[in-house]
Amino acid sequence: MCIRDRQQPALSLDLGIFPYCSDLANDKMVVGCQGEKILVLHLPNLQKYTDPKNRTLVDSHLGVGSQITNIAVQEFPGYKGGTLVGMGTNDGRANISKIDNETQYLSLIHI
Repeated sequence: MCIRDRQQPALSLDLGIFPYCSDLANDKMVVGCQGEKILVLHLPNLQKYTDPKNRTLVDSHLGVGSQITNIAVQEFPGYKGGTLVGMGTNDGRANISKIDNETQYLSLIHI
């Protein structure tokens, strides 16, 4: 995954897993990866993600066998200290999760 120009990227990360989709809002980038995994990158600290030990792939809440094909990230000011992430699959599954601003942990929202 390259950020910026492919000829001279600002940063190049070997995720070790195939990314299918991504979106960003303000200072967070969320990547939907192979194996129903989600990677959350905090852009001001992007350099730390060059070390694989600093990356945490979390399981999506879409269920096994539902490859993430669409992802959208949206900041809602004042929303309980988190960033909302909408995910969808080609087989019709979808959910909304929240990234905690302090821990960067992804949790499912029950509506």
